Amino acid sequence: MARNLDRRRSVPLLCAVLGAFALAALQASSSLAFAGSSGMASRNSALVGRHSVAEDVGAKISSSKVFVVSKEWCPFCMRTKTALKKMGAQFEVMELEDANREPLVPDPSAVQDYMEQVTGARTMPRVFVGGKFIGGGTETLEKASSGELEAMLKEIGALS
Repeated sequence: MARNLDRRRSVPLLCAVLGAFALAALQASSSLAFAGSSGMASRNSALVGRHSVAEDVGAKISSSKVFVVSKEWCPFCMRTKTALKKMGAQFEVMELEDANREPLVPDPSAVQDYMEQVTGARTMPRVFVGGKFIGGGTETLEKASSGELEAMLKEIGALS
């Protein structure tokens, strides 16, 4: 009987200890990776807290002249970033997944959910110029072809 009592007391203690470790691990892994830019896209130059995707991504959108949410393996994303680079655009990129489709942020779905709230779609890429959403890959490439994108970039001083 004494042995069963000891188990009853130790199980809640064990659960509390394991819970504390799980919480610490979750807090340690909770960050979003952003790629900064100086003339061209670069990778993972800043970290932003995961606990507030909307606040953090929203702040990045509003503080960047040109901001692209992308996946490295996505052909539309590649074409869009190539078009921006060819134009000499200064832009920042947040890559959600690498070329092997491995996550580069703790929860790519959370970022895509936020993109759906802000832009109406979860598809990649999502392109913002001067803090305003201008479209996905197809729309951005159409604007590049028509000259509209270059005019937008000149207006905000995002061409090098």
